[in-house]
Amino acid sequence: MSRLLLLIFITLTTLGYSQTVDYYRNTVKASYGLFSPLSKQYHNPIGRAFNEVFENPKAFIGLQMDHPRAIGTKNISGEYGINYFLNQTKTIGDSVKLNWFANNFSLIIKADLLPRNRYIDFYLGIGPLIGSQRLIVKERTTEVYRNFNAALVPVVELRLQFMKRICIGAEGRFLYDLSNPSWKRHGSIHYDLDHSNFSGTTLRFFIGWCFDKVSS
Repeated sequence: MSRLLLLIFITLTTLGYSQTVDYYRNTVKASYGLFSPLSKQYHNPIGRAFNEVFENPKAFIGLQMDHPRAIGTKNISGEYGINYFLNQTKTIGDSVKLNWFANNFSLIIKADLLPRNRYIDFYLGIGPLIGSQRLIVKERTTEVYRNFNAALVPVVELRLQFMKRICIGAEGRFLYDLSNPSWKRHGSIHYDLDHSNFSGTTLRFFIGWCFDKVSS
């Protein structure tokens, strides 16, 4: 099986090159992925206060818009997207309920290392990410904690264009969190939460719908 996949990859790479690029590439992508925090950097925020942890890796869904342009012989693409992390819930004893969720927005500039290939794109890129985490503590009253995240994000992406308007692919990212790891508190109850550096890696898989033509 592995040899067959390698043969298909080599065939697409060899036959896919064209000196005239005229194909659908602007793309809306729906994705599912997992975020794995760096264990030495991300201390589960409820560990200190409640002697509990949230699950890792953390699952998320995303929606991205990919907008490439041919510049000479190069294929440079700008991608902006939103990620929503799936809610995690913990119940502590009979009286405390915890809800954690997060979202972020990213803008990535990336270059295709196979710019003349119709079937395979291999991108390297980098860009900023901003977002936030929220922890909602429900006891006698509701306490909301927020943690702002700003990160620098290198990206590696492999994209396969098997049909004119449909692509599939996988993407890996490293999030280097530059923000303050402390949580901001809103409410009357005070819990001593552990810090929450959001550095880590993501692996996502996507399917995309392509529209408009890119020509050079």
